[in-house]
Amino acid sequence: MNLHCFRSLLLATLFLFLLSQEAAEAQSRAIPRLRPLDLITNDVPKSVFTIPSPESQARDPFFPESVRLKPGTKTSAPRPAIKLLYNGLSGTAEKPLAIINGRTLAPGESTELRAGAARATLRCVSIQGETVVVEIDGRQMTLRLGDKK
Repeated sequence: MNLHCFRSLLLATLFLFLLSQEAAEAQSRAIPRLRPLDLITNDVPKSVFTIPSPESQARDPFFPESVRLKPGTKTSAPRPAIKLLYNGLSGTAEKPLAIINGRTLAPGESTELRAGAARATLRCVSIQGETVVVEIDGRQMTLRLGDKK
C-alpha cells in the first residue's frame, strides 16, 4: 500500500507541476515583456508647417502679431552702414596695394570689416592710382583717396 500511495503522490505532483508550467506560459503570452530599448526607439513625428496659399491669411503661430509672412512687408531691418575710407596707396606699380580703413588689400583680396554690431565683407576689385573699386556685401563702389563713403 505504501507503494501505491507513493505512486499517487508522484502523479499528483507531476500533474500540478505541468499545470503550473502551462499557467506560466499563458501569462507570459498575455503580457508582453518590454525591454528598455523598446521604450526609447519610438519614432517622434516631425512637425510640418505650410504657408496657406492666400498669403494674406498666413500667420506665425509663435509670434501672432508678426508681419513677417504678410505680402509686401519688408522682413530685414536696414543694416547699419560701415564707413569706408581709402587711406592710401602702397606697393609697386606692378603690384599695387590699397589701404582701406587701415587694412591693406591687393586686387582680389577680401577682409571682414566690423563697426559695432555691423559686419561686412569687403573685396578689393581693382586699384587705379587715386581710385580703388571695391565690393562690399555684393555692391560695387569706387573710392577716391581721402574721401569717406
